[in-house]
Amino acid sequence: MIKPNLKPSLHLLVGLFAVILAGCDATTTESTNSVSPTPSPTATTVLPSPSPSIVPASPSPVARPTPPKPPVQATKTSQQAGAKVFWLDANAQTVKPVPSPVEGSAPKNAAESEAALNRAFQALLAGPKTAAQSSSIPKGTRLLGLKQVPDGVNVNLSEDFTKGGGTMSMTGRLAQVIYTATSLNPQGKVWIEVEGNRLNVLGGEGLVLEQPLTRQKFERDFGL
Repeated sequence: MIKPNLKPSLHLLVGLFAVILAGCDATTTESTNSVSPTPSPTATTVLPSPSPSIVPASPSPVARPTPPKPPVQATKTSQQAGAKVFWLDANAQTVKPVPSPVEGSAPKNAAESEAALNRAFQALLAGPKTAAQSSSIPKGTRLLGLKQVPDGVNVNLSEDFTKGGGTMSMTGRLAQVIYTATSLNPQGKVWIEVEGNRLNVLGGEGLVLEQPLTRQKFERDFGL
């Protein structure tokens, strides 16, 4: 009986086992040495930056138009700047001259000033128009002439100016003439004539006049 030879079989198994181990080692090495794939970068979502909030501009203040000033009436202005008539206060116990404006444009030269004073004297001799005003100039007195001179006014009246009345009446009419004649120039001088002659004494009681006359001299002499 022939016994099988076991040695070759043992060697064969050992060799086969070695081959298997070598294969496993190669597989492990290949797996270890393989480069891991680089992960793709994660996409970053870029959010749009918020737009700056637009603050509405405050509206510019609207300039309100200045209401136009009411036009100044020419008559009122001319009355304030023009000649004036001087009446006497009807309620006063003494001589109290009261101005009253005369309509007309304010004079710009000597000729216009003379014309304005002529209008004032015509109104004066026509008499007052209200009960609060009075005049001691006799009715019928006429203006015979009025001339403006460099330092004052020369007034020529009719003879009626000297008639009637006592001292109070004479003082009052004298004040009316002086103040009316100097209404454009309160510092001016006045020369009074009657029928073309210089008046030196007024009235039967002899009111002596030192001409030229002025407001200042009249107030000093008669206590106004």
